Amino acid sequence: MAKQRMAMVGLAAMLAVGAAACSSKSTSGGGGGDNNTQPPQTSASSPKGGGGGGASVLTVKQQSNFTFNPDKFSVKSGDTITVQNTSGFLHTFTVDGQNIDTEVTAGTSAKVAIGIPAGSYQFFCRFHGTATSGMHGTLTVK
Repeated sequence: MAKQRMAMVGLAAMLAVGAAACSSKSTSGGGGGDNNTQPPQTSASSPKGGGGGGASVLTVKQQSNFTFNPDKFSVKSGDTITVQNTSGFLHTFTVDGQNIDTEVTAGTSAKVAIGIPAGSYQFFCRFHGTATSGMHGTLTVK
């Protein structure tokens, strides 16, 4: 009985640590965590982000089931998209090697300028995926 209780306490501690890691505050994106008491607001991209400005041509949602919606889309080079985090977790919109890495706090949005050459790119959340698995998708730049 004591061993089962210790096992349950250990499991609870591991789950708490895991939840805290997924919802920790960001130093570059502000906010963080799963605190949804504030109304959604638009935030600028993080210093590593792709900039932002101009009218958004598309909104990409980061959802609570750890997916992007849509997970495949096309834009012109120079277009700006809005990445909207509708989940309770901190996410990123990242395109490796292209200087696009924007943190989006739970319940907020960020504008991301897609100023990269024409081609097909994999995007993902650094916290919940890779370029080929988990929370990821395909961006086509025309």
